[in-house]
Amino acid sequence: GTEAYFREQAREYVANLECAIALNPTAQVLDFGCGFGFVAELLAPKVGQVFLWDTSPNMRRRAHRKLDCHKNIRFLDLSEPQAIARDLKFDLIVVNSVVQYMSLERFKACLAIWRTMLAARGHIVVSDLIPPDCKAVVDIVDLLKFSIRRHVFGGALFQAMRDLGRYWRMRHGCPLTRISVEDLNDLGKHASLSVSCLVSNLTYFRGRLTAVLTHPDR
Repeated sequence: GTEAYFREQAREYVANLECAIALNPTAQVLDFGCGFGFVAELLAPKVGQVFLWDTSPNMRRRAHRKLDCHKNIRFLDLSEPQAIARDLKFDLIVVNSVVQYMSLERFKACLAIWRTMLAARGHIVVSDLIPPDCKAVVDIVDLLKFSIRRHVFGGALFQAMRDLGRYWRMRHGCPLTRISVEDLNDLGKHASLSVSCLVSNLTYFRGRLTAVLTHPDR
C-alpha cells in the first residue's frame, strides 16, 4: 500500500543521505517537513536528537502518534520561529520534497530562518529541487522504476497516478516551483551560506537536485 511506498522512500533517502553527509551520533537534527515521520524514525538511532516540524497539522498529528515513544525525537512549533530558544542550534537541517511547494520568496525567507538555527559548520540539505528543464513524465518513470526495485509496485502505482493528476492540475493552476543552480547560488549568498549540489539527488527522482548549504566555519 501507500504506507509501504513511503517507508521504502524514506529508507532510500536516509541511505543516500548517510553516503553524502556524515551523521554524527551526537548531532542535533531538524526534519523540516517531516510528513508521516518515516525519515525521522530512521535517523533517530544514528544521531543525538531529531526535532520535527511540518506545516500540515494532520501530518504533525500522524507523526506524533507514530513517534511519541522515541526518547530522542522531539516536536517543535515553528509557526512562530522567533519563539525558538536561541541556544538551540542544529548540526543538520533536512528539507526533503518541500521547497517545490514554496515560492522563491518563501524559500528565501525560510533560508534566513534556518540560517539562524544552524550550528557553525552545520548543513542544510534540501532535496527534490526541480530544475527548469525537468519534465514531469521523467519523474513518473523514476517513481515506477523505484517501485519495481523496492517491490512496492501497487502502492507506488497508486501514488504515481495521484502525482500525475496533481501535476496536471497544478500546471493549470499553481505550478511547482523550479529552481536553477544560479537561483540557489543567489539565495545562498543572500543567507550567507555556501552552496554545493550533490552529484545525484537523494531521492529516486534522478532529474531533480539536492543542494547542501553550509554554515561558514567561525
